[in-house]
Amino acid sequence: MAKYAFLKARGMDTVLRVHVQPRGGKNEIVGLYRGFLKLRLKAPPVDGEANRECLRFLSKILKQGRGQLEILHGERSRWKNILVRDRNVQELESLFEAILPLSSGNT
Repeated sequence: MAKYAFLKARGMDTVLRVHVQPRGGKNEIVGLYRGFLKLRLKAPPVDGEANRECLRFLSKILKQGRGQLEILHGERSRWKNILVRDRNVQELESLFEAILPLSSGNT
């Protein structure tokens, strides 16, 4: 079982569950919200801009090629499931342990 509720194993890949807040002023990880990783993004939710910004931002954070990320569910929602190809849950847990504040916990 994953340490973080927002990470789900899917074979050799991982599904990252995120909650996106568009028009947030800057791109940043806010913390955890209802079991999802909460992201604040600069882009507005117009013509897929926030989705593209979300994938670019996560690509940078995860040090993963943009082509390795795909929105599986939630293209028209703030609640998204994003496939991270060729990265297992344990790798992403280690990465997020270094990024997330200790007080975030697994809410």
